[in-house]
Amino acid sequence: YALKLWPVFFQVMYDLSPDQHDNFNGCLSKLKWCKLSDITIVHKKNNSRMRFALDYEERPNQRLVLKSVREEKVQSARKYSFEYNHPELLPPYLSNKTDHWGYYNAQEANVSDLEGFYAKKEANPTCASLGLLTKITYSTGGYSRFVFEPHLYSKNLKQNRWEGCYTEEADKYAGGARIKEIYTSGTGKQEDETLKHRYYYALTKGGRSSGVCGGQFKYFYQNNTIRGFDKGTSKRVSMFASTSVLPACANSQGASVGYTDVIEENADGSYQKYHYTNFDNGHLDDRFECNMQQGMESNEQYADKAQERGLLLCKQYFDSMSKLRKDRTITYEKNKKTNNYVRAMHATYYNICEGYPESYGEGVCYKVYTYTMLPSLEREVLFENGDSIVKQSAYKYNARGILQETFTTLPTNDKLLRLTTYADDMKATPAYAAMVKHHVVGVPIEQLTFRNGSLVNATLSTFKLNAKNNFPVLDKIYNGMYKWPDSKSDFARFDGETIPQRYGEAEIQFNKYDANNNYREAIAKGGRRVVLFWQKEFKRPVAIFK
Repeated sequence: YALKLWPVFFQVMYDLSPDQHDNFNGCLSKLKWCKLSDITIVHKKNNSRMRFALDYEERPNQRLVLKSVREEKVQSARKYSFEYNHPELLPPYLSNKTDHWGYYNAQEANVSDLEGFYAKKEANPTCASLGLLTKITYSTGGYSRFVFEPHLYSKNLKQNRWEGCYTEEADKYAGGARIKEIYTSGTGKQEDETLKHRYYYALTKGGRSSGVCGGQFKYFYQNNTIRGFDKGTSKRVSMFASTSVLPACANSQGASVGYTDVIEENADGSYQKYHYTNFDNGHLDDRFECNMQQGMESNEQYADKAQERGLLLCKQYFDSMSKLRKDRTITYEKNKKTNNYVRAMHATYYNICEGYPESYGEGVCYKVYTYTMLPSLEREVLFENGDSIVKQSAYKYNARGILQETFTTLPTNDKLLRLTTYADDMKATPAYAAMVKHHVVGVPIEQLTFRNGSLVNATLSTFKLNAKNNFPVLDKIYNGMYKWPDSKSDFARFDGETIPQRYGEAEIQFNKYDANNNYREAIAKGGRRVVLFWQKEFKRPVAIFK
């Protein structure tokens, strides 16, 4: 099916441009840049309610720069202004002066210079923060100011990225920038400016960078032997590409560098230490399952595990005297331990030499992981007067990865258990089946809280189908409060049909809904009634009668 569509797609792509013979520079001259000038939010009756105007600094020799955003209302207008770090020093778009990661480095790498190409793609720290946002002035007159610095890393992945990391002899620059300092001024005056946060990307303030680069770069393969399908057939291939022939250089969520340890210093001298998952503490990508050409392992597709990196493992709070005041640790688990990947394959074949029948294949089989990481255990320790106070919580999830059970051990050694049920846990009655059908699966139906085995609190929200459109809507809300340590024997859970006896009369009941699922009448415990009238086709009440 895809092969049948390809000729059509190919023809459409070429019909977009009448001239098929332009060179690279000729194509660049035809590019058109557009800007977003305003955003208007309009109600269904075309009554304009809110408008955002975007103002730019437009110069023929400079990139387009957003100067301000004005939020215009009927009674007031609010403006947010922006300043940047020397945007006039940035080159024109598509200047070909970029480093390995695509950031500006003021050096043009020429494809005719194969030997010097790699060096011209190295990061340039003097260019890292050019054009970045440095100041936001708010409508109240105050501002926030930002200071950036270039990325630094001390570790990199081996060329076969699943084999581990190695440590560089000295910290190296990577493309892009990271936040260094944040300042604020409530009055807008410089003399009132105060430091909010300062960041150190290391285990200690004076230590080496904790950054791990997301992989290496390679542009030139030389004398690589390709084996043909027929025994004894082969050829040597040398290949150059202006983008790396290795599959990726990414740590997590598109970042070129991920930091294992970060220190956040506050204005009063206190600080927080953060420790994250990374390549260097057990979260490498996986090797592919198999491939066709030996010797090409490093540029084959791998099984990406980026979802495991960048997760907070530990946060420590220190006072201005560097005394540890609080320690928080988090453990994670996969939401799916089995059947948590799909199989994927890239494969094709080529003739070894043009005009000859002998051919060779290139292909790789690999996994695409489908799991996510969820917190399973959280431990918090407070340090006061030489003593430690410990609180610990364990989490369990349902098959959809939604939190269903929390078990907490308090500093008093009391045990709290909170259980939550959802539409998936109910019998397949029409209302709850409709909730699952419409993906309303994260709304709690019943929540039970136990203290040392005794039920101390219970809430229940029941649903029904709206007679106007058969969409599931809230029906009744129940609440059961028990004083600890009174023990209750009625631990039966709501199953979608039978209301457990512990609840008694509903706290509130929603009787009537309109076609937009807005409730028209609600009756509270004791018979107090509330009637609402809604603006036609809208989500706002225009009258409430009690």
